[in-house]
Amino acid sequence: MNQIDELLATYDKQGNSIDPLPRSVVHTKPVTHWHGVVNVWLVNRAGQLMVSKRAENVGGNPGKWQTYFGGHVPAGMSYLETAVKELQEEVGLDISADSLHFIDKGQFANEDHLHFYESYVYLFVGQPNDLDFTDNEISEAKWMDMEVYEAARAEHPEQWCNACNPDNQKRIKDWLSTLKQIKFTL
Repeated sequence: MNQIDELLATYDKQGNSIDPLPRSVVHTKPVTHWHGVVNVWLVNRAGQLMVSKRAENVGGNPGKWQTYFGGHVPAGMSYLETAVKELQEEVGLDISADSLHFIDKGQFANEDHLHFYESYVYLFVGQPNDLDFTDNEISEAKWMDMEVYEAARAEHPEQWCNACNPDNQKRIKDWLSTLKQIKFTL
């Protein structure tokens, strides 16, 4: 099955699961079908975000920087299962679901998307060149301090296609702080 025919998990306006639909139907404009997406931020112990630049040849937001990895929730998969799958496919990380920390969930609607989302964070102890971008969706990746990211996005919003808002940055920093406390008390 090609990507356009992939069955996606779909929902009613209240977030209740309904029959899955092909990606092509879900993305037909005007959009009328709610569907699920996952976002996963990679962070290091210093609290930096892994930012990545989308390849010029991808369909959505070519050449723009993004703060997370992720994708659509396929029919029959949970958000968490999808997050694990997306990290494997997009960056070659083979992780367990319990290594992801839940950050946020909600819904987002505009003229292009009707999304229910869940967001997670993963503590990555490697470097960008340790990741495997075999799906060719990413052309570059680097660590970036959250404050530097905020300034870059404010100065050149046209160069960014998704965000790590201040509330989620705080949740990530609080989680990292908890990890540091656990490490020192063991």
